[in-house]
Amino acid sequence: MTTLALLFILHAEPGWTLAGSDRAFDARWYTRSVPDRPVNELKATGVVDAPLEQVQRVLLDFEGYARVMPSTAASRVLARDSERSAWVYLRYDVGVLSPRDTVVRMSWSAEGDVRWLRWTAAGARDELAPVADGVVRLPVNEGSWLLEARGQKTFVTYQLLSVPGGAVPAFLVNSINGAGVPRTLEALERAARGAAR
Repeated sequence: MTTLALLFILHAEPGWTLAGSDRAFDARWYTRSVPDRPVNELKATGVVDAPLEQVQRVLLDFEGYARVMPSTAASRVLARDSERSAWVYLRYDVGVLSPRDTVVRMSWSAEGDVRWLRWTAAGARDELAPVADGVVRLPVNEGSWLLEARGQKTFVTYQLLSVPGGAVPAFLVNSINGAGVPRTLEALERAARGAAR
């Protein structure tokens, strides 16, 4: 599938309901229910005040997620299986929940002024990184970043479906995911501006 086809699919999918907005990044986020999943899928759009190449550099620095991304307590690359894919370990500390972790396979590509990064929970994740005591492994964690150049700014589309595991009310997860959108865009912009130095 070409990047342009992916772009069309991400913007044209049905079933999304506006769930919130933030003027600072011209951001909007939407949710939709997913069959057989206890939580909603999230999609957010916004404008990051940094050039596309710098935004992409931050998103591909997987080891740096713990320094940059809100609620990410640990991040490390476990293996690289090609020039454009890697197995990445991530641990999250949201505060109201016990720590969560995941192992995902990240893949990325570029086409003209469009870049994308996708991830999905890895099938061999327990072998790559056994679950630590006191940490709950996310049973589902998949999503994407789609980046489009807008002059010296970047229009981003972020999509996430993350099931936390354990006895966590769906409304709490949906609320945390939505509230995290402005914080995530702010952190991404701050890191991308720093990437130019």
